[in-house]
Amino acid sequence: MTPLYQRDLAYIQAAAFGTLASGAAVEIVRRLGVATPRVRRVVDVGCGAGLLTKALVEAGFEV
Repeated sequence: MTPLYQRDLAYIQAAAFGTLASGAAVEIVRRLGVATPRVRRVVDVGCGAGLLTKALVEAGFEV
């Protein structure tokens, strides 16, 4: 069975929603960074091109 989400759909997701996702990622990382209790591990359900995951990993979270 061929997966539905392949390179072409990942490109469309990134091109159409990349700016929105990147902007949201900044706020999500900020909120998780100040959360109590401290957040270290995050589950990203994978509904995009990976921009949030990248931002979380760069901020030191285990994703």
